[in-house]
Amino acid sequence: MAAQPRQPDHHITTKGFTTPPQNELINELTPSAVSAAIYKPLLPNEIRILELQPGAVQSEIQCRLSTARFDYYRPYEALSYVWGDGPARRPISVDGARVHVTANLEAALRQLRKEKSVRYLWVDALCINQADPDEKEAQVRIMYDIYQQSKVVVAWLGEADAESAAAMSLIDSFAGFLKNMWSKDDNWQSRATGTRERQSEVFARLGYPLERQNWSSLWRHLHRPYWSRMWVLQELATAGHWKGRNKPCIVQCGTHMTSFHNLQIVLEQVRAILVRGLKQEADSGAYLEPFKSFTEQGSTEPPGLVMTELLTRLHREELDILKLLYLTSRLKATDPRDKLYALLGLIPSAQALRPDYRRSTSATLINHVQNWVEREGTLDVIFSNRLDPCASGLPGWTPEIRAEHQAYSEWERMGVDTRFRAGYGKGADVEIFQPYQNNGETPPMMRARGIVIGELESIIGPSKSDESASQSTTKISAGNDAGQRFIDTIFTPLQEFAARINDGTPEYETFWRTLTLNVDDRWPPGLAPDSFRVGSLLAFSKRGQSPSKKDVWFHKIKSWFNKKELNMLDYSNSSGSRGPSIDARVRFMRHMSNCIHNRTFFTTTSRKFMGLGPYGAQKGDIVVVLYGSKRCVVLRPRGAEGGGYVVIGTAYVHGVMGGELLRRDKVDETVFNLY
Repeated sequence: MAAQPRQPDHHITTKGFTTPPQNELINELTPSAVSAAIYKPLLPNEIRILELQPGAVQSEIQCRLSTARFDYYRPYEALSYVWGDGPARRPISVDGARVHVTANLEAALRQLRKEKSVRYLWVDALCINQADPDEKEAQVRIMYDIYQQSKVVVAWLGEADAESAAAMSLIDSFAGFLKNMWSKDDNWQSRATGTRERQSEVFARLGYPLERQNWSSLWRHLHRPYWSRMWVLQELATAGHWKGRNKPCIVQCGTHMTSFHNLQIVLEQVRAILVRGLKQEADSGAYLEPFKSFTEQGSTEPPGLVMTELLTRLHREELDILKLLYLTSRLKATDPRDKLYALLGLIPSAQALRPDYRRSTSATLINHVQNWVEREGTLDVIFSNRLDPCASGLPGWTPEIRAEHQAYSEWERMGVDTRFRAGYGKGADVEIFQPYQNNGETPPMMRARGIVIGELESIIGPSKSDESASQSTTKISAGNDAGQRFIDTIFTPLQEFAARINDGTPEYETFWRTLTLNVDDRWPPGLAPDSFRVGSLLAFSKRGQSPSKKDVWFHKIKSWFNKKELNMLDYSNSSGSRGPSIDARVRFMRHMSNCIHNRTFFTTTSRKFMGLGPYGAQKGDIVVVLYGSKRCVVLRPRGAEGGGYVVIGTAYVHGVMGGELLRRDKVDETVFNLY
């Protein structure tokens, strides 16, 4: 839930702002003439229901649209599906008019149709007049309620392929096994995972051998486009088995069906197995199922697994709109504005959103920033980590909601912001306006106040990855291209940087604490432990070299190793068993890879400060503290473009994140014009 407003300590004004030119409002589903023929205006409390007429599988699809009061109508099913990006359209009949719909929707209606009775459905593409922006906005506002009041949600994954049956069979068989185990013993899972056995051994002993299952088919099932669609989150959030809720949801792929409840419990177990597998198997290289199949397919986090985890968090945690925007950053929407509008109904802080398809994406985001600053008094809403901030086409001080422009970062997932207060000593004091120059309008601008920390002098990284850090870490262990890229662009330069610093000095202390954001790897995060320093010494020591001889921890580890050489590639003692050195080093490396994932390490001029910056940081950028922002911000001077700065992204600067600069006796305040 969003924090309470802090009205006295922040200020925002809007000057001369005009809505940028209107974008195309609608991707027309049907010709306008057909739309006019089948759609009559709706009253505020009305919706349309699609009456899918009975027929044989291969016969033409016949539908009728009926209008009803939203709060009272015969039971209906709400269809959750993806429109599809392809140009292919197929004809169906709606109230006698020929309407062209996407191939995926036509396939869904064909499979959902009954032979002898009408099936009552709510389908957004047909039940909303997509050519009427007023109606579209009104219906989007109540979309969550439409799904919530349906008797069943039908999740249509698409037409069947060669492995659909195997995937559905695996879901049902594994769900049956899990339900049977829970019926016998509620605590079987904790006892099973509390042993030193590998997961494959545990489940084989219990009667469900993981090695015999077709995990590749499940992985491909979870990679269907359906799971990457933004609106699916809202639609599935209204159904399923959650605390205080037990609503039917059918998952259908072609003619194959299962319950969403079965999928929920299976994927929750699969995630637990994968997490445990990462700890047990990635370091040894002995991959077992399902870790083996998922890793070979290229990702231990397919979109379907990410979606169900997100739904679980949505029902178990209190999330604000900024956290939810981050968690949904890899989900896709044909219209970028829907990345915001699809949050309606999910969390209380999203209720301030008002769908307006007449506004451009830029104007929608500017309005979102204004509302947040007015309500919360912070600038945390501007947090982004863009791949190319200067080519995004949107104001740099608005959040990046388009998946294709984002460099996925782990900071929000790690919860590190709970420890950051860089600019919280003062409330946000900003102006938003659109200046006018002789040559015409310039982009919308935010004028904000803050303090300059310094200019970026040296940069290490980034190592681009479209995956989460846990997947990248797995690939580093596997030694493939992603791992080699991380070593070449991040690890080796950091190793060379560390070699120039003496252990035991304040500079080395700053170095390793910067790489870990000065937090540990627990939840909620605490202060980074000294064992991370030991882990960094072990990780960055080159072959044939050792950390400082004065390091007590090092000598304890070295004695355990029985005087074996310590280096990055040495993971075991003479007997091959694990020991404290690998635990310290691997724990540090995993945590560091999370912290620096899709980000950069930098030093400011004269190495006065060290920090982790955004993906696009470059030498010559400046890093600042903006009043009302938890994090520091990297800015790039616009130079000949008329002055001001482009917002590159957020940053961690060691020694600044607790608001230290704002507590100085003398503060050199600067006004920044941000574009």
